[in-house]
Amino acid sequence: MKVGAPLLYELKGHRRLQVSDYRIIYTVDIAECEVTITSIKHRKESYRKKN
Repeated sequence: MKVGAPLLYELKGHRRLQVSDYRIIYTVDIAECEVTITSIKHRKESYRKKN
């Protein structure tokens, strides 16, 4: 099952799920039946580049 959009570049292998104004970044390990949430941030904060 694939839910959320796949991410690119340094976040390749992660997926993004939009829930209201929040973005959840996560990975899925199908072999282990495990979902690991990497971050939950407001949409204004989730895509800002770090200096």
